[in-house]
Amino acid sequence: MLTKKVWVEVLGHPHALFSFEYPTLFSLGAALIVAWLVSVTDRTAQASRERLAFANQLRISESVG
Repeated sequence: MLTKKVWVEVLGHPHALFSFEYPTLFSLGAALIVAWLVSVTDRTAQASRERLAFANQLRISESVG
């Protein structure tokens, strides 16, 4: 939204706030970091159940075979 395509061509500002041609390289990385951070800091009961379920699923998947 802050790229040249939107900021200059659509909104008519003199220059873009974000000067990179492909901002997805940065926004994708930022999204992954934020998703990881939120999942690590989530202390709700549902998150605890999900962690336990994952641990059990991992144990079962590694023992079968």
